[in-house]
Amino acid sequence: MKNRRNVVEIKFNKEKEANAKKPFLTRFINFVLFIFLAAVLGYIFVTFFYQTLQINGSSMEKTLSDGDMVIVSKIEYKIKKIKQGDIIAVRENKGVYYDVKRVAAVPGDTVQIIGGKLIVNGKKVDMDVYSEGFVYAGLADKEITLKNKEYFILGDNTKNSIDSRYSNIGNIQETNIIGKIILKRDEEKKFVKVE
Repeated sequence: MKNRRNVVEIKFNKEKEANAKKPFLTRFINFVLFIFLAAVLGYIFVTFFYQTLQINGSSMEKTLSDGDMVIVSKIEYKIKKIKQGDIIAVRENKGVYYDVKRVAAVPGDTVQIIGGKLIVNGKKVDMDVYSEGFVYAGLADKEITLKNKEYFILGDNTKNSIDSRYSNIGNIQETNIIGKIILKRDEEKKFVKVE
């Protein structure tokens, strides 16, 4: 009788252990699935919608400073057209390095720098960011006509920016534009609109 009781207790204990393992295994599988789903959603969000980027250098001073954290909207240009004055994140040809500049001219525009002034479609561009003028005209010394899906970009800090004026950059192809800079983090660690 005692042996039979021991056998029943052993069976009961094995069932109890099996039941105790199931919830742990279920919890572990749910945890792994949650992590996987979060990673997939994060990848989709960063790849197709928004991304953070840190400003490197002073070419966009006074609008953006070295070390500023910005948010890039990748979806913006799926809905709207890129326009003059937009601040954009640009991928260099090799696709590794990102830079931030302002769109000075869009496809179909003519661009030239004459006497330190930016001329687009024969008219002087009156943007406050270019009030200091351009010491170096570079490629824009002669009139440039932008082809389809080509953009002429400039840094706001016109004296310290390598941009479309330089032959190693030139006109930017639309495929190299990652998105529009929409927000930057200020001194109080709050995100504010960028213009």
